[in-house]
Amino acid sequence: MSEPTQRKRCSNPLPVFAHNLIGGPWGWVCITFFLVITICCLLLFFDWSFGAMIESDWKAGEIYRGTAVGMILFLLGGIAVIICRKHRMQIEAVRNPLGKIVLSSIGGVIVPMLVIGSITLLIGVPGSCGVCLVNNSSSTEAESSIAESYHDSFKACQKAAKQGNAEAQLELGFRYQKGDGVKKDSYEAFKWFRKSAEQGNRDAQTALAAAYAGGIGISQNIDEAVIWFNRAIAQNQPQAQYALGTWYFKGDYVSKNLPRAIELFQKSASQGYAGSQFMLGCCYAYGIGIEKDASKAKALLKRAAEQGHVEAKKALSELGN
Repeated sequence: MSEPTQRKRCSNPLPVFAHNLIGGPWGWVCITFFLVITICCLLLFFDWSFGAMIESDWKAGEIYRGTAVGMILFLLGGIAVIICRKHRMQIEAVRNPLGKIVLSSIGGVIVPMLVIGSITLLIGVPGSCGVCLVNNSSSTEAESSIAESYHDSFKACQKAAKQGNAEAQLELGFRYQKGDGVKKDSYEAFKWFRKSAEQGNRDAQTALAAAYAGGIGISQNIDEAVIWFNRAIAQNQPQAQYALGTWYFKGDYVSKNLPRAIELFQKSASQGYAGSQFMLGCCYAYGIGIEKDASKAKALLKRAAEQGHVEAKKALSELGN
């Protein structure tokens, strides 16, 4: 019996479709198409799903798992076509009733498999993209959550710092500087201070300036120290105002400049920084760079003493209070 006659006797059209798909010229095209789509989708799946689920976005996992089902069906469909093509001669023996059953089963499985896989992918992949966009749009909230937790442990702090959280980078720098939860490492401290400072964190800018000034973790560089102190001062950082003000007051590293020193002490003292309150109180007490004013001197020294500033307490006692 010829093959065309044989196909006409097949009441079920699925064996004919399967036969043509396996043995016809479109077989290799279908195989290539299925494999390319499967590989692309698998790459997308691993990139999106695990990237999101590692960050504990388990709601997104529902869509990703649906997408995975479609990809698995595609993969199985492609494998089925490859296997059937390889054993085409055996399957084409439709004179055998068992062969008819096998061929019919192949057509009945592959077609729904590919159809369902296509539908699932059409729904799942855009959904995955949507979830990724939502995840990106909510990055601020995620960073806020990270910022709340990085104080808990060194690993949490390190993770947040590596993700670009400026506060965590500053915290990590201090941990390395103090040896808190990790071996003390001045260079690592400097490195993380720099990363945070470059993002505009004023406290990190101050810490970085201090590192440059003291040659801690890096070669001493007064010019860089002044630059970073001024950047922090531009953001009204009281410790930076005090540090640079002290330099101008004593003429250390920079030319002595009492008016500038007083200005910086006043800005810092108004924010409650004890060191600046002490320095400014002394200036008022002895008329250094500013008009002498005993009442202002005592008020400033008292504020500093209340914060535990030892020298301020001593100065108060010398002023008779």
